Amino acid sequence: MPKISDIVKENKLFDSKAFNKLSPKEQDCITEIFETVENGNDDVFIFTRFEDAIEDCCKKYGVQRQQIDNFIDNQTNDILGEIV
Repeated sequence: MPKISDIVKENKLFDSKAFNKLSPKEQDCITEIFETVENGNDDVFIFTRFEDAIEDCCKKYGVQRQQIDNFIDNQTNDILGEIV
């Protein structure tokens, strides 16, 4: 199974328009979310780890959950637009 970091590198998540539009604080939050999910407990369902990481990192960095959701939507749309 590929690691999240491999998927992130492959899709250039941290070198995208959507990511570069974020504030430094939001970029740090996103980065930590993916690191947390990758390094998390394998016994926990990936989507649960992802949701927990989002909640924890948003609190830690004082970032609105909606900002993270918007980033994920924008990034997904950008990637899908490149595929289609």
